[in-house]
Order: sequence, then C-alpha cells, then structure tokens
Amino acid sequence: MARRLLNIIQSPVDLLEGDKIFFTFKKHKFSANITNAGLIHNVCWEPPQKQEIKIFLTRTFESLTDWTETCIQEKLDEYHTRYSAWRRVRHMKSGKPMEQLYKDYQRLKLGSAKPNKLSTQEMQQLLTLNAERILYLEKCLEARDETAEKWINWFKETHKGEQLPVETNAPIEQEKKEEQIVQRHTNVNVPGEVVQPMLLNSPSGAYMVIQRLKETNPGAVQSIKTLGLNGFRDMTNKFSDAQKVWYPPSNEPWFTKSIGEINNNPRVIAQIVHEFFSKK
Repeated sequence: MARRLLNIIQSPVDLLEGDKIFFTFKKHKFSANITNAGLIHNVCWEPPQKQEIKIFLTRTFESLTDWTETCIQEKLDEYHTRYSAWRRVRHMKSGKPMEQLYKDYQRLKLGSAKPNKLSTQEMQQLLTLNAERILYLEKCLEARDETAEKWINWFKETHKGEQLPVETNAPIEQEKKEEQIVQRHTNVNVPGEVVQPMLLNSPSGAYMVIQRLKETNPGAVQSIKTLGLNGFRDMTNKFSDAQKVWYPPSNEPWFTKSIGEINNNPRVIAQIVHEFFSKK
C-alpha cells in the first residue's frame, strides 16, 4: 500500500524519493522508481539477454504486491505464483529487501515513543526488531573483520617488512570510559573486567538483562515474569531516572569477587536479582 511506502520515505530510513527498486523472476528483471507520495512508476522490464524496455508508461502502482503481480501476470503470463513482494523486491541503492527497510522504519518509530505509551505487543515487537538489528550488525562486523584480515595478509605478502599504513581495528575508547565511571563511584580499585554499569533505561537494555538472566539463572526469570511487562518497565524506568549506574547489593564485599567466582555460585546471582527487584 502507498501509505506504507510513504511512511518509509518520510522516515530516516534509506529509502528516498526517486530511488529505484527492483525484483527478478525467472531471470526477468523489473525495476521502477518511488515517488514522494509512495507510488511506484517508471517501470522497466529487462528480459534475459535483452535490452531494457519501458512498460506501463501511464500507470502507477500503490503497493509492491500490485506492481509485482501486474508485471508477472501481464508480461510473463504467470498466474499461479505466490510471490512475496516485500521479501523479494530490493532497494537498488542499499541492496536491502523492502521488508528490511520497513522493519527499520518500525524499529525507529517504536524506539522513539515513550515506553509507557507502548502496548505489550508493541514492546515485544520492538525487542524483536532490536534483537534482529543486533544480529545484523554482528554479521556486518564479522564481514568487516574478515575483509580486514584478507587485506592485512595481502599487504604483508606484497610489502614485506613495511608497517601497515592504517590501523584496521582501532581500540574502542568506550570501554575505558565505562571503567572510569566505575572507579569514580567506588573507593575500591576495580578491574575493568569485574564490574560494568548496567543501563536499563531502554528496551534493548532491559532485553539484554533478561537474556543474560536466562543464561545464568533461569529461576530469576520467573521472578521477572511475576511483575508483568508493565511492572518491569515501570520499575526499570524509575530506577534509571534515579541513577545511571547500578552496583549489585550484597552483604559481602562485592568488588573483591571476580566474574568467574560469581558465575560459579548461582545462589549469589539469585540473591542479587531478588534484592534488585524487591527494592522499592
């Protein structure tokens, strides 16, 4: 529908007015442009091993489904196909499927809303979209590292004895900043690997906390479920407003323990989670 395409164009997502989209079917390539109203026009058809020709000169299409079905049925005489337009049509400039661009739009829209304005379904949708985004970025980083490693190997073979002209993997300064925050809020010398601040003032932050608890102590997840999503959200929002860094409560000197020692003692984790969620 034109409304969905229009929403994407008017958002910070990659799709812009005049951008080209395309799809292929049985080696036939169809392409078109998007107007500022979210309509599809300037349709072109490129048969296998033939030159591109313009088709449907006076027609516009309001949806990807209408456009793809019209091309396939009227030009290729294919009437019994189940073609998922949003998954198969791609944005020419970015190479992304249109489905991915729409998910990016949904993620930005839901992420910009106040948490207390989102329904339970919308919150779950946002968590899923954030999780997908994280996986996508991880794959991008893996591809970057693989490409950098190939380039380093090539440079060393072709420029033996020379120093690399650029540093491919610069250290991330954010890790040092987090360690400084911990040092500034405690009188104990804390190694960077022992404690890191826990940020809960975002849906993705809350999601990562829940996933971490699932891995280390499934019993603690049941305690979270008893709060309900709204109760968990309200509590984390109030807590995040009160302070940005949380140090786990414990009767024992917490910062003298290493992460390995803590993970080997599930009772300590369960106690900390219980105290955290029960604290008013």
